[in-house]
Amino acid sequence: MIHKTGAGNYATVITYSVPDAVKVNQLDPNLMISVTIRNHAEYDRLHEAGVPDNRMMAFVGIKEPDPELYKFLHEKGILCTLGTLGNLDKQAAARGDQVYKTFVEHGVDMMSTDRPLEMAKVLSK
Repeated sequence: MIHKTGAGNYATVITYSVPDAVKVNQLDPNLMISVTIRNHAEYDRLHEAGVPDNRMMAFVGIKEPDPELYKFLHEKGILCTLGTLGNLDKQAAARGDQVYKTFVEHGVDMMSTDRPLEMAKVLSK
């Protein structure tokens, strides 16, 4: 469908396992692939399986990782997505939406949220 619609330059394929990421890379080595990387070991498995750094977008989980993980991945040119939906969105609602700004300061590049309007307000200031 990505090829059929000409969306290759705009799409990222979400994968949930190393074999799936490898398969997507084999089908089209130009596609961006969302992969789960919550620690160095998960990165190593993907790297050793042949998924290139320049095709990976790291989903770092639904709780904030150590900022060192962001630094490690950024050094490899890999963007990081934090899933704030659920607990982290609830934390922002309870403590104040400036929490989203803190996530960015720690190194997150993208967030998957159930509160996009609140997040956009605080990040656009």
